[in-house]
Amino acid sequence: MRGPVTHSCQEATLSRRDLLIRQRHGQSKAPWPHYGRRQGLSLVVSVWNSFIMIPSDASVADALQAARIAAEGHMAAFEAAGDTWYEVPVTQIVLAGAFPVVKFATFTQNEEATTGSDWLWWWLDDSGEAFGMLVQAKRLLRKPSKWDVDFDFNKGAQRRALIETGRNLKVAPMYAIYEGTSEWRGGAFCRQKEHSNPCESCRRSTVSLVPAIVTDFAVEHDVQVSIAMDESLPLESIADPDVIIRQIWDSNLKDLEPDLAQFLFEPQVGARRVAQIVFEKVTKVRRGQFSGPTGTKVERGTEPIFAKLPDDYGHFNRQYYPEILDGLRREAPDYVLDVLTDVEVPEAIRSRVAGIAVFSC
Repeated sequence: MRGPVTHSCQEATLSRRDLLIRQRHGQSKAPWPHYGRRQGLSLVVSVWNSFIMIPSDASVADALQAARIAAEGHMAAFEAAGDTWYEVPVTQIVLAGAFPVVKFATFTQNEEATTGSDWLWWWLDDSGEAFGMLVQAKRLLRKPSKWDVDFDFNKGAQRRALIETGRNLKVAPMYAIYEGTSEWRGGAFCRQKEHSNPCESCRRSTVSLVPAIVTDFAVEHDVQVSIAMDESLPLESIADPDVIIRQIWDSNLKDLEPDLAQFLFEPQVGARRVAQIVFEKVTKVRRGQFSGPTGTKVERGTEPIFAKLPDDYGHFNRQYYPEILDGLRREAPDYVLDVLTDVEVPEAIRSRVAGIAVFSC
C-alpha cells in the first residue's frame, strides 16, 4: 500500500497544479507528492505480490526507469519460455512499475480496432500546464526474414482511429514501441556506434515513443521498422534531465509568433519540455522534406498554449504543428483532475480509451 506523503518546509507552497486540484475537489485532498530533482533509484519491495514498487517521493525519471525495468522482466520471462508477450499486459506493467509516482485509471477494455488507441497519457507540471498524448502500443516483431512493426494493422483502421480520436481530443497521437529485451534484439537497432553486451542504450530503448505522424512515410513505403527505430525515443529520456533540446530548426521559423519561436529556440521545462522533445522528432523529419512553408496560420482557440500555428503540411498528409502542439494546454482537462482525485471520469472519455495515466513533470 502507498504510505502517507510527507512534505518538507521547502515544499509548503502549493503548486498551481495542486491548487487546481484543491479548488475543484475541496480542501480534503492532499496535494500530489513533490518529486524534485532526479535522485539515485532506490527500490523497495512491496507486499503486493512482491512487485518492486518505487517510493512515492521518487523522481519521474526514476519512475520511468523502474517501469522499463519491470517491462523488461516480463518480456525476458516470456522470451526464456519461448512464448510471446503482448502489448496490453506490458502497458499495464509499465504503468504499475511507475506507480505511485504515476497515477492511472483503467477503464473497460475497448476494441482497439475501433478506438485506435490504448491510453491517454497526460504530463502535468507544477504550473498547471499539461501536455496530452494518445498512446497506442505496438511491439517489435521478428519475422523469418525481417523485423517489423505493424502500424497498418487491420488495413489501417486502427491507425486511422488513433489519428481521428487524437484530433477530437486535441492530443498528440503517439505509438509506444515495445522492442523486447536487448538480448532478444541482439544488437539490432543499437543507438551507439559500437554495440556492447550488455548495452545500456539498448536497454533504455525497450519502451520507446514515436509520434504517429512520423510513421506516415513508413506505412506508405513499407519501411515501418526503420522509421520506428530511427525516430523513436526511449520513454525514460522524456524525463531525463540530461536530455536537453537546445534549438529546433523548422522551415516555418520566420513566420512564427514570438512565443512559439521562443518555445522552439530555448530549453523548456515541465509540460513544455515534453512537448518540445516530441515536436523535435517531427521537425527532424520535416527538415528532410523539400516543400516550402505556406506562410499562413490557423487559429487554435484558447485552450492550447499557442493560439496561432502554421498550417504547414510538409509531405505529411495533415498539419503537423496542430497535431502535436494542440496537446500543450494552459490547464489540464477536468477529467485529468478526476483521475488525480479519484473521481469517476465522464463516460464520454471512458468509452473512447482504455485508461488515463498522469505523469508529474
